[in-house]
Amino acid sequence: MNVTSTSGCTRFSVNVPIAFQAIPGVITGTTTTPTSICTPGGPVNVDFIKNGIFNAGNIFTAQASDANGSFASPTVLGTLASVNNGTINGTWPASLGVGAGYLIRVVSSNPAVTGPTTGFVVNAGAPNATLCAVTVNNTNNRTTVTWEKASLTNVDSFVVYGMVNGVQTRLAAQPYSAFTQWTDNTSNVRVRPYKYFIASKNACGLGIISPAHRTMHLTIGRGQASATYNLTWNGYEGFPHTRYEILKGTTTANLAVIATVEAYDFNSYTDLAGSATAFYAVRVANAPTCNPSKTDGEGEIWSNIVSAGEGTATAVALNLYPNPSNQAGATLEGPVASYQLADASGRVVESRPVTGDRATVGAGLPSGVYILRANRADGLVQTMRLVIGN
Repeated sequence: MNVTSTSGCTRFSVNVPIAFQAIPGVITGTTTTPTSICTPGGPVNVDFIKNGIFNAGNIFTAQASDANGSFASPTVLGTLASVNNGTINGTWPASLGVGAGYLIRVVSSNPAVTGPTTGFVVNAGAPNATLCAVTVNNTNNRTTVTWEKASLTNVDSFVVYGMVNGVQTRLAAQPYSAFTQWTDNTSNVRVRPYKYFIASKNACGLGIISPAHRTMHLTIGRGQASATYNLTWNGYEGFPHTRYEILKGTTTANLAVIATVEAYDFNSYTDLAGSATAFYAVRVANAPTCNPSKTDGEGEIWSNIVSAGEGTATAVALNLYPNPSNQAGATLEGPVASYQLADASGRVVESRPVTGDRATVGAGLPSGVYILRANRADGLVQTMRLVIGN
């Protein structure tokens, strides 16, 4: 170092050593993208900011605490070899389950320092919802779908699905706060049965779509003997049950049980003491309890109501032969304007107008039991059962 006078002359020189102190490295900030996750095993990017000097060979490591925020045994999410600011591309492990108390931090190896923490949440997926019942409201010929929510938490809404042209299709959604019942105003229970499913939904998306429930569809036809009427219906689908109750009345308001029959996938009953003015319905005899209560305010699962007049034959009867048939089909003979053929699930598999007095029905269809609904030329509707074998 030189010392100089005010006149510019150098009076003396002194050598003084000057030392520069390196600032040790520190980690000053930690953030994550995303800040929460729904599916363990998904990516978690940890951004960090450093100040000071980090030495060659340094490794930055992103660590996760346990669900209570403890780093006693931290879990490594990812690492980055660097001496600069950066992003650690990590993965949240499946071993760290649902919780809102997780913390994430970044530590370094050279020098060994620990950065600040940031919170992280692992959300639960939507729980599995199940249908309680799908039944018929005979005052408006619509189906009513009912489910329970008392045991379900972390749900924002419920989504109802149905079968539309053989495809599982979203029909409606209701918020969790709404009454857990939905009416399908596009349904007509006098025509066919209907099948529904449900799923819960939250911020993580849909839960698993439930098993199906399917309504019963009751049809009636005039028997060969006088004053006999044949009832046929598909079995209710959705929960185990063993019996059905047959109800009969002179009006739809005074239906009463006249018989109890065993439950099968396809069911039938013949009333040997019928009348042309009677009404009929079928009810599941041992339906489970449901909260809220099912349609009709009685916790009951009904079919549609039919009248004996629908099955009354005129002077010219319809014939369906051979029955059972094979895959060549059967012949429908008589004064028919059109017909619909439905499989055991109620799905219409064939629908045609009829020209003349006969038509081939069910040709090429797989083996099974089918319900034929014939729209007669005289305006009446007649239902018949068709069995197709190999």
